[in-house]
Amino acid sequence: NAGCTAPLGFKRVKTRVVVYLSPQIYASQSSRSSIAPVVELETPARRATPSSPPDRKSSGVRVRVDRGSLPSDVGELRALVERERQDLSRHELFRRLREEASLEDVRSIAPRVAFFVMAFQDVLRLVTEKTSDPVLRQLARAHQLEDAGHDHWYLRDLEILELSTDVASLFSRDARAIRDVSYHQIAEAIAAESDVSRFAVVLCLEAAGVEFFSAMVDGLDRLGRAQGLLYFSKRHQDVEASHEIFEDRRQAEIDALVVPSTAAPEVVRAVVRTFDTMRTLADELAKHVHVRVREARSA
Repeated sequence: NAGCTAPLGFKRVKTRVVVYLSPQIYASQSSRSSIAPVVELETPARRATPSSPPDRKSSGVRVRVDRGSLPSDVGELRALVERERQDLSRHELFRRLREEASLEDVRSIAPRVAFFVMAFQDVLRLVTEKTSDPVLRQLARAHQLEDAGHDHWYLRDLEILELSTDVASLFSRDARAIRDVSYHQIAEAIAAESDVSRFAVVLCLEAAGVEFFSAMVDGLDRLGRAQGLLYFSKRHQDVEASHEIFEDRRQAEIDALVVPSTAAPEVVRAVVRTFDTMRTLADELAKHVHVRVREARSA
């Protein structure tokens, strides 16, 4: 406790300050081992649906990953990404878009992803620029080149759907959660210690994109409004599915690329966190479809 007095000219008031010192703050840190038997990942509460959203105030839950489940090569990494994609595919947003969404629902959603669509180009660019491994850099560069210009497709689609966006909308409070999705993904690209982790982010975004694109395209097709679109089109789906690195003649070679044991825990964290951001994006978009569908049914 410390006693304090007021400066000259003021009434002297004695105050108390109580300071708590945590021994954990001063505890010595053990050196990081090359790989731990169990990797504990701190992630947001997961597997929630829009009707029962996770508690955003909570500190998250620990995901325990056994040493044996850490990927040792890109083939195993892709298997992990595929499992996460399948889990994401069960999100309520995609069913609603395919079965229930009205044209107004779709028109409400389309401009909301503007910041994400634009920032996605920077995510691919940063992954390429920050990658030093020549093979992974070439693969990242291939993704970047094959996705170049898709942001212009998106803006053209907005015009066809008689929609628009502006800077004020992109940086509005309403779009904050979607901006945060992009910021987190950019952080993964910049802060990763391993090139494989950066490549994992690209694989995750491509896999997650399959779910978002297919649901949106199916919904527009059901509504008879898919004609003339480029970004929200089956053509775009086909382009994503035919990325050069997914060609059979190269896939075996790519799958055999080694994931260093020292990098494996970070790679898993990158996969988990990236898919969590895509669930956040799905949660945000589902809110708008949910509100409109509920109003229509109650009418």
